[in-house]
Amino acid sequence: MKQRRLGHGGLQVSAIGLGCMGMSQSYGPGDDEESIRTIHRALDLGVTFLDTADVYGGGANEELVGRAIHARRSEVDVIGRNAALVERLEQVARRKSCTASQIALAWLLARGEDIVSIPGTKRRRYLEENAAAVGARRLNRLSFLHEDDFHPAAP
Repeated sequence: MKQRRLGHGGLQVSAIGLGCMGMSQSYGPGDDEESIRTIHRALDLGVTFLDTADVYGGGANEELVGRAIHARRSEVDVIGRNAALVERLEQVARRKSCTASQIALAWLLARGEDIVSIPGTKRRRYLEENAAAVGARRLNRLSFLHEDDFHPAAP
């Protein structure tokens, strides 16, 4: 599997990741054994970038991913554990009087007119927050955002 470097911090991850949310919520009942087999197969294929969060399934997703990777932890970069990057994003958002999700959406949308984001939510307030990232002038003009805002300096 090809690798890519994330930002300036040097974290090398697989070019494709595995989103694990659906293993614990949102798409019908979960099947832990099948999910663990899926994660193991992803690792066998060279997928090293797993997306999980404590809000997925009320914490059940991180527990599931933890069980699946326990013996192979050194092969995996779990995005849900990247607290330093999340904190930097929240700091940028506070400085810009926006939410972290608005900053992330604005950054993504600035990558090109052919980029369409599909953020999921089940709450109207988050839907409105996401929509504001597109409509707010201060977020459409990303001259105020710098790569260094998102990526810690390399050691």
